[in-house]
Amino acid sequence: MIKLLFSKEALISSLFFLLMFSPNFFMQKRPGDDASYISHAFIIALDGDLNYDNEPADDLSKDETLPVHPIGSGILAAPFVFVFSIIDNIIGNPILKDHNHYLGSWSLFGFIFSVHFLFFLGIIFYIKSFRLLKILNKELCLIILIVFSSTIPHFVLKRYFFSHVFEFFSISLLFWLIVSLYQNASADKPKRLYYFLFGISLSLNLFVRYSNINLLLLAPIVFLTMDICKKGSNNKISSNNSLKAILPISLVSILPNILFYKLVYGSFFPLPSKIYNNDFGLESGSITETLGIIFNRIPFIVNIIFGSEMGLLYTNPIIPIG
Repeated sequence: MIKLLFSKEALISSLFFLLMFSPNFFMQKRPGDDASYISHAFIIALDGDLNYDNEPADDLSKDETLPVHPIGSGILAAPFVFVFSIIDNIIGNPILKDHNHYLGSWSLFGFIFSVHFLFFLGIIFYIKSFRLLKILNKELCLIILIVFSSTIPHFVLKRYFFSHVFEFFSISLLFWLIVSLYQNASADKPKRLYYFLFGISLSLNLFVRYSNINLLLLAPIVFLTMDICKKGSNNKISSNNSLKAILPISLVSILPNILFYKLVYGSFFPLPSKIYNNDFGLESGSITETLGIIFNRIPFIVNIIFGSEMGLLYTNPIIPIG
């Protein structure tokens, strides 16, 4: 049954179904958040620079250098935008000279295609992770239940210009790499490629959403949890050695993010005042005031994690672990 559902034919048919029957807004202007993410993808795929003068973005950072929303979604969508922009180049679509003319373009279609494609790929990575862990026999049913009882389909079928699906994919990739590293460590088969991809994936997650810094804890939590669940000292020693390698790799992997923040925002950290032109009381306030803001959120933690609208447990079940 699982092989049937995830055959190449089934995946292609499902992707075609989503593209054909979801409400695609190719002829409707996309302001606000949508314009920011579109602009990131266009600037990388079509221009190869960070000059946003001819972009549709209308919500810029404090010094108006780039849109306030994270650039990671644009990084992931850019390859697809580039491929479909070849058609725009052939037919002479004006988007290539001025990205504000994106309505009805194949470049815009490439962005939407990337959302659907990465959504399926994210599901596949979660399934591969559960199979490696061998903790569930019905991993396909569980993942489908989690995904389709959540708000993720809303961001696949309607609000696809947002970053939610890109975050869903990037975290699923990171989780699969962590599980693969654990399994290789337990079998005493270290693979440098997995370490390299792990570092890239972690950095990519921080580009997709700047607040994903908590994902630095995901690898230690997965490794320590699996060590507790497994018996035998040999596996434990081997995984500990691999974990020691992951920690410095994690620190090195976020260097591109830190350098990006410094070059673009003038700060080594994504400060709200630099990005949103508003510190929301987190910078100008005293430590007591800042802690007060944090503690005032505590009563809402249950809703943040388990809420039926945007609950993290449903929209991205791996995040609450971190």
